Amino acid sequence: MSSLVKLKEWLEGAERIALLGIGNELRGDDAIGPLFAKRFRRFEGGKILVLNCGSVPENFSSKIISFKPTHLIVVDAVDMSKPPGSIGVFDESSLPYSSISTHKMTLLHLLDYLRSLNVCPKLILLGIQPKDLSLMAPVSKEAKKALGFVLNYLEKSLSPILRGKTL
Repeated sequence: MSSLVKLKEWLEGAERIALLGIGNELRGDDAIGPLFAKRFRRFEGGKILVLNCGSVPENFSSKIISFKPTHLIVVDAVDMSKPPGSIGVFDESSLPYSSISTHKMTLLHLLDYLRSLNVCPKLILLGIQPKDLSLMAPVSKEAKKALGFVLNYLEKSLSPILRGKTL
């Protein structure tokens, strides 16, 4: 979980943060992104935007553009070939080729599209290694534990901006 140190450094100077939960809620641990968005939504407002994007983040581009974030955090299930529940932090230069959810558009394509419209957020992906992606499977205890850690870490890390200050 030391990779979250990278997140803290990346957040420096953040003024407006959009958090996107991505994944398919019907496929076990792939539901981790939408579950994140549902649980973090209580912090939405002012300088924080939380979106449950399901498996089509591009459908939310107009909301992201209107919000004009300086930073974009994406939470998704990502196959990192690590033990279930492992957390990985990826910036633009280290994004996996594709995450394992059923996205129609890769995150880099989404970011390129936003930048073509003069919305230029810094992007980071918080990936959680899934255990089970079976149709109708419940979210694993390993993924839930990692999600709890990510939620607590982000709440603490974002506390200044939640109080209306810049990080």
